[in-house]
Amino acid sequence: MCRSRAVSGFTLVEILVVLVIIGLAASLAAPGLFQWIDARERTAIKRELQSKLMQLPMQAHFNNSEVRITSIQQLDMQNTGVSIVTPVRVLKNGYCLGGEVSIQQGAGTARLDVLPPFCELAEQLDS
Repeated sequence: MCRSRAVSGFTLVEILVVLVIIGLAASLAAPGLFQWIDARERTAIKRELQSKLMQLPMQAHFNNSEVRITSIQQLDMQNTGVSIVTPVRVLKNGYCLGGEVSIQQGAGTARLDVLPPFCELAEQLDS
């Protein structure tokens, strides 16, 4: 009268195989995830910068004085990786003369033109 004992659970080998599969999947997905996070962060910085720049013509018009942005501190955007390459000028009538900014993030740098007449941002095309 020999009883066979039913054992439930996982063996150590089965658990290790599952952990290896999870590790491989994570190693394939992680670089794409980090690129996606960087792209989302860069987009958020560009949107904030666009919003600040588009307020400049109104500010110049209401104050009846020319606005000249030479550093990013004037836009209250410290520690975002944004820097002013060419000063952004807005005449007192609200006409934006343009300029150039750059966004440094990770290993890459994006240069953006500030376009007249509304201080809109546009990516520079490499020629």
